[in-house]
Amino acid sequence: DKILHIEQETINEYTGNYSSFERQRSTKLAQQQSLYLNQQEKVAHLQSYIDRFRAQATKAKQAQSRIKMLERMELIAPAHVDNPFSFSFRQPESLPNPLLRMEKVSAGYGDKVILNSIKLNLVPGSRIGL
Repeated sequence: DKILHIEQETINEYTGNYSSFERQRSTKLAQQQSLYLNQQEKVAHLQSYIDRFRAQATKAKQAQSRIKMLERMELIAPAHVDNPFSFSFRQPESLPNPLLRMEKVSAGYGDKVILNSIKLNLVPGSRIGL
């Protein structure tokens, strides 16, 4: 089993079933958030040092060195968790049966066919996942 997760214009591949994906993603987000918080503490500490000693002649070089260190630091983004969303459909007066019918349909990209001879009937009350 493999899950491809698209988030913030990148694709991440996870192995295993959906529960495994959720665990792996949760661990990854927790690690990223931890790295972000640690870096923010370091930035705050450096900025505090710079603010305190920039004006002192004896510590000015060290303060300048720390300013350069801050400028060169590659910033880590905070962990991003998608906000759950909700939507609703108004109740229709009547529904056709079937809602959707497909027979002998192929799907793919470019010249590469991934699924061939698909047959699908969607009737009222059916549930699908995209």
